[in-house]
Amino acid sequence: MRKFGVPLLQVGLTVLVTWFIFDRVGLDLARLGELEGGTWRPRPVLFLSSCLVLMTGYVWSASVWGRLVRDMGGPPLTLWTSVRVFMVANLGRYVPGKVWQIAGLAYLAKREGVQAG
Repeated sequence: MRKFGVPLLQVGLTVLVTWFIFDRVGLDLARLGELEGGTWRPRPVLFLSSCLVLMTGYVWSASVWGRLVRDMGGPPLTLWTSVRVFMVANLGRYVPGKVWQIAGLAYLAKREGVQAG
């Protein structure tokens, strides 16, 4: 169950959060199809470079969090583990209520061997 249940739960949560964001912003997939493609000029180099800058910032934030955990007496976390825990916990910021991101970070960190307090 755990082998398939957790990934299915993660996909389900991702779909739910995405739907919630679309609902709150007021996006409608039918209206997106009505947009004129002629007025939009994509710039792939700028888009990809901005994605790279964004991901670099996320990885840097996650590595700082991992170092904070280690420096405060927690177990050393690999960069990949820090990024995974940090990014999954960040999904909590899109769920109503202010506590979910921090609670998710604490829960996921505990699963990696980080002790509370």
